[in-house]
Amino acid sequence: MHACDPIDVGDHGEPSVGWFDVELGTKAVLAPDFRSFVEQLTRRAELKKLT
Repeated sequence: MHACDPIDVGDHGEPSVGWFDVELGTKAVLAPDFRSFVEQLTRRAELKKLT
């Protein structure tokens, strides 16, 4: 599950974006804020060029 974590906020008060595995009880921060998360996304066409 992807979610914004209001407990872990960045420099501008925005929540970080994380991956939560409910079954294992683990959390991984994917980006410090939503804008950074979106900027890291890659288009499907870009991925096909890499393979």
